[in-house]
Amino acid sequence: MRQGSPLRYRPEEPGVVTAKLRGALEGAADRALSGLDELRLEARPTPAPIWYLDGEWSIRRHLESLVHGDYAALTVVCMLRSGPGEYAALLSEAVGRHTVEVVFPEGAAQACPEGVRVTVAGEFCPFFQEKIYGKVFSRPIDHEGSVFSLEYIFMADDEESLIVYTENGRRKGVIITLPFITCVQHQLARKMIAGGRDAAAAPGQKIYTGKERVHT
Repeated sequence: MRQGSPLRYRPEEPGVVTAKLRGALEGAADRALSGLDELRLEARPTPAPIWYLDGEWSIRRHLESLVHGDYAALTVVCMLRSGPGEYAALLSEAVGRHTVEVVFPEGAAQACPEGVRVTVAGEFCPFFQEKIYGKVFSRPIDHEGSVFSLEYIFMADDEESLIVYTENGRRKGVIITLPFITCVQHQLARKMIAGGRDAAAAPGQKIYTGKERVHT
């Protein structure tokens, strides 16, 4: 621009204009990408703590992933009087990877693969034994026209559990990774084991859990 009357303007060199435009566009693009990154971070979904499985195939596939998972112990509460024969091969495979313990109610078939620790559940809390174990775990639940029956609870340490049940005869599963629930489940199972007895022992022979099992 030159002073005078009228004012006179001299155009910038094309290269200068192009450089300025390019800089402005690049700055706008950088700000837009930064904004998108922030949106992606805010919108990134967190893993669902509870998943539902429908059908035997889905349940078996997830149980296989538990068998091959990175954890110390697999604890199984089996409510089927016939025992866990259908999953015997998977339990046998798990023995080579983890400590495996199966808890049964009194009177259930207790046949398990070699290497599996087998415990008959004990009574550790009268309220739990009567109100929850006796009325919920060990018998079908009739609710709003559907009949539910608990079959298994598989627990990988206290980090993940797989509940297997039937609804009107159709087998379904629930995967739980919510820490509060998995910890409570695991603690209840340990209490059942601590108050129980080794399946090889006669009724009335209590055991103490730990690295070694001692019969009294």
